[in-house]
Amino acid sequence: MEETNDCAICFNCININNSYQKWNCSHLFHKTCTESWNKGCPMCRTRELFNDGHCEPVTWSISRNPRNVLDLVRMKNSNMFLQENFEPIYQNNWKDQDCIGLDHKIWYFNTGGVIAICENCNTVQSYNRLH
Repeated sequence: MEETNDCAICFNCININNSYQKWNCSHLFHKTCTESWNKGCPMCRTRELFNDGHCEPVTWSISRNPRNVLDLVRMKNSNMFLQENFEPIYQNNWKDQDCIGLDHKIWYFNTGGVIAICENCNTVQSYNRLH
């Protein structure tokens, strides 16, 4: 079964494998919808466009999470960081290979369990303790 989302411009269902990114964020839309939409991303309002105006096909192992309710800025200001010597253990178990291949910044937090958040695409992954 293919994963689908709703386009925030036309509100119709889009197939994730045939979606399009116009802005430098993780939100996906129909290409035809973004051609005439000259404002910022309707989801996060960023106006930062991709350098070449289009994106490589999206291929991820787990869903990116544009509706992530975790406040990354607040978490980065907390003292919940995972000790750096443990980060490679969790990075080796990160399921979204796009994040690893594109050198995204992944933040690891010790919240009783370990939670990781990709700063670039907002992917969230929780772990049972691996150390």
